[in-house]
Amino acid sequence: LTKPLLVDGYKFDCRCYVIVTSVVPLRAYLFEEGLARFCTTRYEKPRQRNLSNACMHLTNYAVNKRSSAFSAATAHDAGSKRSITSVFELIASEGGPSAEELWNEVQVLAERTLLALRPALLECVAGGDRGALHPAG
Repeated sequence: LTKPLLVDGYKFDCRCYVIVTSVVPLRAYLFEEGLARFCTTRYEKPRQRNLSNACMHLTNYAVNKRSSAFSAATAHDAGSKRSITSVFELIASEGGPSAEELWNEVQVLAERTLLALRPALLECVAGGDRGALHPAG
């Protein structure tokens, strides 16, 4: 990305949760909350001098939890891990799309992802390989 969306100068990602309860018919539910994970170093455009700064460019918890700047705040709207709702509301308050519009985009993305996966899901179910869909496999 040439111009990532930043919150307070930091890159972040959004983690959403979807549960598939049926493949035929395809039925899934999007949990109405999620997690936003933040980098612990303010973002700067990638340059040779900062490319190795994982805490600036990667939002992974495993990377950022080791940073002295990691904030394990207990409030849902502060720190290095925040509720998606609080981040969406902040984006809206700063003139961005409304939280409802952002959630609608998340829903569309989840639906399209499941539709793209549907052939593979059907193949697993048809082959009786239900364990392949389980995290413990």
